[in-house]
Amino acid sequence: MNQSLLLQRPQKNDFIELINYSGDDTFNLITQNLIPKSIEQTTVLANQFKLYSGVVLCQKIYEFCRAYINYRFDKEGTEQIRLSRRTWADRQKGVDCEDFTIFISSILHNLKVNHTIKMVDFGQGWQHIYVVVEDVILDPVQDKFNYEDTYEIAREYDFTFSLIRPISYSGRKNTPKTQNSNTLKIKYKYRLRLQLQSKPLISTT
Repeated sequence: MNQSLLLQRPQKNDFIELINYSGDDTFNLITQNLIPKSIEQTTVLANQFKLYSGVVLCQKIYEFCRAYINYRFDKEGTEQIRLSRRTWADRQKGVDCEDFTIFISSILHNLKVNHTIKMVDFGQGWQHIYVVVEDVILDPVQDKFNYEDTYEIAREYDFTFSLIRPISYSGRKNTPKTQNSNTLKIKYKYRLRLQLQSKPLISTT
């Protein structure tokens, strides 16, 4: 498939530049606003990964990002945040860790895969953000799949999908017997984790 057709052309509001910002504010903006907005942008792309699950799915997404999207730091003194369409449009120029996070999370949303957004402090404030699927680290900034650096503090935000079963309406007047289809409910959970050393990672060999 022509890679240029996987995402539509970006719109003006797919790029946000923050001058006066805090790590906490950025984290909240990404998890509660920008990721939900970005989900529909990767619907077509997510179909490329439907045949995979578990560690293999994570590795396929990681390899796709490493192959097609370059990494670069944001301009000094600013936080430049891209929704998925803009990340794809800027893939040759390069994007930062928060852009990868939004991009990957939106794909996982379309695949209904539970995952966690993790922001870490290496000792000098909030410095890095990435995705975790169960115990698998999904961070294309790293040269190695399923790897994370040692950190002191982590802030995490979970996206958990639960299936709502059809509801029976038998015995009620003027109501259908069942809902038309199953629906998915997303549960959100926030936590702050103190951790002096990285947790063990799943071996992919």
